[in-house]
Amino acid sequence: MHQNVAITGYGIVSAIGVGADANFASLCSCQTGIDAVRYVKTSLTDYLYAEVKLSNKQLAQASNLIYQNEYSRTFLLGLLAAREAVNMAQCEKYLPTMGLFCSTTSAGVDIFEAYVDAMRKSKNFDTSAINSFDCGDLASRIASFLGIRKNIVTNSTACSSSANAIMNACRMIRSGNIDRILVGGADSLNLFNINGFNSLEIISKNGCRPFCEHRNGMTPGEGAAFLVLEAEEKVGSRPIYGYVSGYSNYSKPQKMTEQTADGAIMSMTQAISKAGLAPSNVDFVYTHGTGTVNNDMSECQAIKDVFGNSIPPFSSIKEYVGHTFAASGALGAVVSLMSINKGVLFPNAKLEAPMSQFSFSPIRQIVYSSPQHILVNSFGFGGSNTSLIISKN
Repeated sequence: MHQNVAITGYGIVSAIGVGADANFASLCSCQTGIDAVRYVKTSLTDYLYAEVKLSNKQLAQASNLIYQNEYSRTFLLGLLAAREAVNMAQCEKYLPTMGLFCSTTSAGVDIFEAYVDAMRKSKNFDTSAINSFDCGDLASRIASFLGIRKNIVTNSTACSSSANAIMNACRMIRSGNIDRILVGGADSLNLFNINGFNSLEIISKNGCRPFCEHRNGMTPGEGAAFLVLEAEEKVGSRPIYGYVSGYSNYSKPQKMTEQTADGAIMSMTQAISKAGLAPSNVDFVYTHGTGTVNNDMSECQAIKDVFGNSIPPFSSIKEYVGHTFAASGALGAVVSLMSINKGVLFPNAKLEAPMSQFSFSPIRQIVYSSPQHILVNSFGFGGSNTSLIISKN
């Protein structure tokens, strides 16, 4: 049994807006969300970040929740995007029998960080208060609030997490094991990921510039994106916004900071083949495009090897939303759906000087087009490379 995997709803929260309409409007105006940090209490204030412009209490209010300290920022971001996806899909009545495939890298680490000082100062600190730190907290809380009862999975493979969650959800649906899955990812800014990437000396102080000759690092970001995936024959008369027609993960063990093109070449090639396409059928590529020296070099080399002399137009949305870690693959999928349904391809408008090693570069202006197939790349530390094909039909 090989079901077509239809996308019937999607939701997104990022530094450029809360909700699909707000994000689309910001992208159409090439508005970036990269700015000075406001809500994360970090000493690295000379860096820029892609922070969602709402406090935790405001995020809770947007979901009609009474804010509680046990709610992590990751959960609050994720719930907003998940609810938007479910509402768009008009699938509320199916929630008890749906699956939930969640992904995150930071989970509730911000809750832990909030307690660190108290733990240091008090000998009698009640550690039972720290109940939102584990990776599974995001999925369990979203499932509880939405009423999803089974097939609840947490996926954490660094920056390819939500792309892998989408791939695994597609496999479950195509095999006939389940009819519907809410799938996506969320991550929030916190000291854990900020300090971690800073220790690698790959954070840009002036904002990431993907595929620029003078790029100097990535921009930590936060956000969430979710999609409702369904077996096409179960959708009925409800709208279908696209399909996940191809996917592949190719994991090639390597050092954490090493970037080689081999894994990216294989994941792209296999995803295109899985979709029954040739490279020439791909109309656009939303790249991983972090703005680091190594990543952009290896990804351009992979694009050149896969597409040869017929390289499709491409760009990176991280210029606008930063690197949202586990959520980045799902964000790329949602933006691809916007491009397919609204006929707009979003550029790297701030690109000044293209990389000198290659004769091709990202689009620098908005392109109004009717793409049929978009490739989305999501690459994680340690060699977890995942590519998705989002198709109109």
